[in-house]
Amino acid sequence: MAFGVMFHHFHDSIENKVQGSISADDLNDIIFFLKKNYRLINASDFLTKASQGCLESDEVCLTFDDGLRCQYEFAMPVLKYHRISAFFFIYTSIFTDTPDYLEVYRWFRTRNFQHIDEFYSAFFNRLTRHKSTIDVEVVHKLVVDSDYLSHSPFYSTSDRIFRFLRDQVLTRQEYDRVMHLMLAEADCDCSDIQEKLWMKEENVVDLVSNHHIVGLHSHNHPTQIHKLSRAEQKKEFLENHRILKKVAGVKEINSMSHPCGNCNAQTLKVLDELGVTVGFMATMAEQQCFNRLKIPRIDHSVLLNEMRSL
Repeated sequence: MAFGVMFHHFHDSIENKVQGSISADDLNDIIFFLKKNYRLINASDFLTKASQGCLESDEVCLTFDDGLRCQYEFAMPVLKYHRISAFFFIYTSIFTDTPDYLEVYRWFRTRNFQHIDEFYSAFFNRLTRHKSTIDVEVVHKLVVDSDYLSHSPFYSTSDRIFRFLRDQVLTRQEYDRVMHLMLAEADCDCSDIQEKLWMKEENVVDLVSNHHIVGLHSHNHPTQIHKLSRAEQKKEFLENHRILKKVAGVKEINSMSHPCGNCNAQTLKVLDELGVTVGFMATMAEQQCFNRLKIPRIDHSVLLNEMRSL
């Protein structure tokens, strides 16, 4: 089955390497590997063929989530060198005065600590002080004994525990409260982080002028969007659709990726109503048949591990 390759963070040097980030050289190696072993096609061709249900099983495309500036700075030149276009799925609260802090929190936990496990230790300690009813050891056993996020092998056990607490135990308000306390304790300048983190509007315009395709990724990037009501989901994607069209200067947007790979039947109905013809998941989980709104993706880290094992 045809699939996409999913990218997020890039680094420009070993010093700036963080959990999950790759270099421009890594991207270059991945593209050469895909060209040798699959049919790597432009985003526009993938979009057309997927919409028509006529993708070949060995056809793949490149996708980038979250509107991160590092993608524009380090991935764009590689794409230009290979003359290949990609999908860029962007959540649009980043263009407002009240951006969602999901990526700010990630920046903080990967750059303000010597190792990610130091953050997890600090987070778990702060969490139990903030909400004493939570027993992290019980959650640890629950996650280890379950298959929670087992479809994403790039997550460590600590990654899975953290995400279970964030997405399944805490409310969004509780999680925000804990993270803001940690940011304040570290005297972290969030405005400075935001300035470095996301693409500017002119970067998005440049993507379009270079024949890349910009697509939806919700407005606020809820990690559990499938748990929202149909009305709340529609509000997320309507605002995403409205702002992204304005920022990118395009007449229509008909592609997207599901935030954190989550969706349900209501999500797909909302996307159909918006005229979205192609959507991407976040894993290569088996599907019984092709679904143009649930196209599988392989994470770049999984692909790199496969390449290096050959």
